[in-house]
Amino acid sequence: MGFILAQISVKGSALVETFTELALEDTRLRGFSKRVEMIFDPEVEDAYPKRWIGPVEVETTGRTRITSRVDVPKGDPGNILSGEEIEGKMRSLASSVNAASDNEVSRIRVRALEHEPDLRDSFSRSIG
Repeated sequence: MGFILAQISVKGSALVETFTELALEDTRLRGFSKRVEMIFDPEVEDAYPKRWIGPVEVETTGRTRITSRVDVPKGDPGNILSGEEIEGKMRSLASSVNAASDNEVSRIRVRALEHEPDLRDSFSRSIG
């Protein structure tokens, strides 16, 4: 958890492509992650797996405490990803594991499938 929070704090995000060997050697990220302490929270434990509550408390070097909480994480049914966010995530994942070329990824478009009357023509079939 410390490394993920370090990625978000230092790099601005914790996307798959940011988890590299170089990142693991980054002294800023390693130093930050060592200052993260996870504390058992009975409310979080009791809610799981039905709800994924995410409380966070940050104490600055000046001893100021900042708290935040996520009750419905992004991607859950109550806080769905937009089409653009789904497409961005798909592109990030596909390119990070070389699952598709840049050309193939650029041709993929995400649609709201619940509005599609018939999906049979939406996917190409390959028989081999």
